[in-house]
Amino acid sequence: MFFKDVIGQQDIKKQLISNINSRRISHTQLFLGPEGCGHLPLALATAQYIHCRQRGPEDACGTCPSCLKMKKLEHPDLHFFFPVAPNQEHKKDVSSKLFYPQWREMLIDTPYFTYVQWLEKIGIENKQAIINAEDCNGVIRVLGLKSYESPFKIVIMYMIERLYHAAAPKLLKILEEPPENTLFLLIAENKELILNTILSRTQILKVPVLPDEEVEQALINSHKLQPQDARHLAMLASGSYTEALALAESLHEPGNDFEQLRHWMRLCFKN
Repeated sequence: MFFKDVIGQQDIKKQLISNINSRRISHTQLFLGPEGCGHLPLALATAQYIHCRQRGPEDACGTCPSCLKMKKLEHPDLHFFFPVAPNQEHKKDVSSKLFYPQWREMLIDTPYFTYVQWLEKIGIENKQAIINAEDCNGVIRVLGLKSYESPFKIVIMYMIERLYHAAAPKLLKILEEPPENTLFLLIAENKELILNTILSRTQILKVPVLPDEEVEQALINSHKLQPQDARHLAMLASGSYTEALALAESLHEPGNDFEQLRHWMRLCFKN
């Protein structure tokens, strides 16, 4: 993921790039923001920029061996942990590792997805997914190994507020004093649900909702919508690009009358 492909958030991109190039990035960074703001894409772009062997002043090169592996999400020094629960295929002793093929497929398709869409992807819509004790042990295991190719080992933990409380103590020490050249990039949407013992060990980067204009332009680029249609969908999405994507895709679902939906949207926003 390149910084240029992250929608909006220009100030945050500049801050991250400056911190990386001056080696001032926190070893435990929390990307905190509402659904659809781009917190996960920002974390992915940060990881690629750090791993890039020929990075430029504003973005990763995209052509070095590290960038090519990042594009496929196959870099050996990038590790993901995310909420999971048993499903029809994996009935017990579940961990992020078991669901990595689905995670990788979803990220490559688009990193702008919702937590609910992730649960649907792995078939656990009606269950509580968590980052469990097995995953916490997994974090400790991977960080106990030497890095393979990059000077840094990077751990991205998606929806850290879903960390199982009883498993949290396993992470506290390593979050506070991680091994040398280790970075944690944590993703969260609800600060109130994050354990205070986790929060106190992070540097919080607040990611705001996206302006309607940036969502509008992204829809035009991705779905070739007419500017007026994109503008209406952006306003309905209230700063969430994931919501805007869902609205745009619904326009073309079988059985939907595009012109009728367009007429309805125009009536909604008629002065």
